[in-house]
Amino acid sequence: MSLKKSKATPFFPRGLMSVLMLVSFAGCAPKPQPLLRVTVLYPGADASDVETDLAQPMESMLAASPDINSITSICSAGKLEAYINVDRDAVPQEVVHRVATSLDSLHTLPASAQQPVVEVLPQSTTIPDAQPKLIDAIVLDMKPGAAAEHGVTEYELATVLQAADVEDVSADERLQQLRQLRVRTSDNAEVPLTELCELRIEKSPDKIVRTWP
Repeated sequence: MSLKKSKATPFFPRGLMSVLMLVSFAGCAPKPQPLLRVTVLYPGADASDVETDLAQPMESMLAASPDINSITSICSAGKLEAYINVDRDAVPQEVVHRVATSLDSLHTLPASAQQPVVEVLPQSTTIPDAQPKLIDAIVLDMKPGAAAEHGVTEYELATVLQAADVEDVSADERLQQLRQLRVRTSDNAEVPLTELCELRIEKSPDKIVRTWP
């Protein structure tokens, strides 16, 4: 039996046609969407402070970038992690440079916040599913007059608290430890932490999750 071929329609054996279809579909696969992460440490701050002092101003600054599609900010005690979805056609390292430059020019960040770290995450990385829960949190309210009198800045106080931080203790134990803590002043004296700030325990979410837009 002979096989007739039309002059108008090219003929491909069945196996070759399958290979061509696979190659065609593979070539049409969309480029992965790059994901960046901005990490900022903010010693002594609770999740609400991290949201107000870091996440909100950072989102306002970066929202104008044409390469940024969305921002998910996870605010927890002493730390901000912002996950940034970048346009597929953008060059990730160029976006990293622009984001870092923008954050360097953001002068509203608190003095006690550390330098933001911007990085490109592996393609397999997904944004964490952060579910907030209520915890016993220690709230610290500075006494501006007393702090100024002793020459202690908010940044210095946050550094002291970070150095004295102890994990795996209850909020009550942590509060008792802080009430016994002494802080070195500008004239090289030591004063109780309780002279510089008020300390209390209150229920607070362990994290706050924000999304933009």
